[in-house]
Amino acid sequence: MPVARALVRDVKKALRRVSCSAEKLRRNVKLFLIYELVPNGNLHEHLYDREPLSWAKRYKIVKGLSSALLYLHHQSGTCYILHRDIKPSNILLDNEFNAKLGDFGLSRVAQYSGQTSLQTTVACGTDDYMDPLCKKDGHVKLRRSHDVYSFGIVLLEIAHGENRPFEVRKLHTDRPETFIDDVADKKLVGKFDQTEMERVIVLGLRCSEEDENKRPSLTGVLQFLENGGDLPPAIAVNHTQHDST
Repeated sequence: MPVARALVRDVKKALRRVSCSAEKLRRNVKLFLIYELVPNGNLHEHLYDREPLSWAKRYKIVKGLSSALLYLHHQSGTCYILHRDIKPSNILLDNEFNAKLGDFGLSRVAQYSGQTSLQTTVACGTDDYMDPLCKKDGHVKLRRSHDVYSFGIVLLEIAHGENRPFEVRKLHTDRPETFIDDVADKKLVGKFDQTEMERVIVLGLRCSEEDENKRPSLTGVLQFLENGGDLPPAIAVNHTQHDST
């Protein structure tokens, strides 16, 4: 959606300006990123600390987040952007509950021709949402599939009301006929669209597969959320190229 894309573009420009300023002045520099006001705070607050979000608002947030990540991964120009810290507290909500992805402090820009390679001393990100493949210190190969994993965990949390992805996967496996009602956040008291809930759960499970080759590309996710059907195939993982920026 346009609001999500606009924020991404503004942040991308701001990050470039910050980089130039830091390189020029080097020391004793205070840098600030200024965001537009988001009166409804962030998604984490609404899932845990405020009145329960209606399903209509949750589904709108899911589609807004999908749109923002689609832009980062596939529509941001000659390169794509890896966010690397997708979680409810980084999903900002405006007056109309449009989702805006914030906090690009860990983001990296990568070439479409391969993956970006990053040398770190410790694993970076938020543990509960981090791809298990990234939970190691030292040399880490970053790919879009790692963002997709975090996105999937957030979707399951939006549907279930708690961050318990293993419980959701078990319910889906053990109770195929009733898993939608079993997984749905009890705070919704049954007030949700069954088809939409199923799509969010199934999408979340696919995106958070342990095998990154089973995670779908985000190119057809919005169409899946609107119309159902098959999810797009996974992005082919290239383990040999190292395009870093």
